[in-house]
Amino acid sequence: MACFLHPQQIAVDASAYDGIEINVACEADELVKVEETFNVHLKTSACIRPFSSYRASFQAPSNGQWKLVRIPWSHFRGRGPGAVDQPLDVSTLLRAGIVAIGKPMKVVLGVSSFRFYKEADLH
Repeated sequence: MACFLHPQQIAVDASAYDGIEINVACEADELVKVEETFNVHLKTSACIRPFSSYRASFQAPSNGQWKLVRIPWSHFRGRGPGAVDQPLDVSTLLRAGIVAIGKPMKVVLGVSSFRFYKEADLH
C-alpha cells in the first residue's frame, strides 16, 4: 500500500520531525515465525524512477498484536536511480508506502496510524 502524503500530491516538509511512527498489527499464515519483516518506502523528488525510494525495515508481530514502530530518518537508505545518489531530504517527501518484499507470503497487515514523530514529544 502506498499513498501521497498530501491530498494535492505536493511535497510535505517533515524536517521538524525525527522520523516515522506507525502502529501496526500483522496476521501471517506462517505462525512459526514470531515476527514478519516489512519495509517503509519514502519517495521524494529525487526518486526519478518508479522503483526508486528511500527504504527502512521494521518487524511486526505475526500474532495479531499491535506494535508501535518508530523509524528515525537516519535508518532510511536510498535505492534506485536518484535516491542512491542523494541523501534523504525530508523537506521534500511525496509518497509513503509499506511493503512486504523478498519472499512470497500470505499476510494481513493492519495500520492504525502513520505519522511523523519528534523525540522531544516522547519524554
